[in-house]
Amino acid sequence: MSQVSEKQVNIRVAGVEDLDDVARLFEASVAHHIGKAGLELRPGYDWRRETLLRLERPSSRFLMAYVDGDAAGIQAIQLAGSIKKKSLLQRVRRRFVRGQTSPFLARRSGLLTDVFVFEHYRGRGVGRLLVAGAVEYLAERGYEHVGMNVLATNEPMLNLAASLGFETITNRLILRIQKDGSS
Repeated sequence: MSQVSEKQVNIRVAGVEDLDDVARLFEASVAHHIGKAGLELRPGYDWRRETLLRLERPSSRFLMAYVDGDAAGIQAIQLAGSIKKKSLLQRVRRRFVRGQTSPFLARRSGLLTDVFVFEHYRGRGVGRLLVAGAVEYLAERGYEHVGMNVLATNEPMLNLAASLGFETITNRLILRIQKDGSS
């Protein structure tokens, strides 16, 4: 499989006209990750409806990657505006954690979530172009920090993020409680 050239890839902000492609990519993303992270899908989940709700949120943006006109991948971006009133915890962190690059302390930060590329486009540079495009999108709008959520089992994305300069600053741990109450 060869790398795709930037000329072949069209990365743009998704709109309502992309609803079906966005919904299809989200559904494929969840199907891909279900077993790896112990996730379960709610019965009767309406991908189209939920995707439309996400597309209409002012705090959400989606970048779509099209390769020669074919939907290849998606990058979801959550936007945070200015923090008007800082909590005590934020003030303490700001004072005592000098040099910390956490997006949660920034006045304007973006969080990259739901990066997904269809399997036949993986390893060809589409994911890198999506993540780089999201960082560029945020930088052009004056955002100060970019965070990213990546499953601990997703080594290709962890490697890609590191190669783009992302650093691990926190780990989110989950304990699954069994139905009998044990862990």
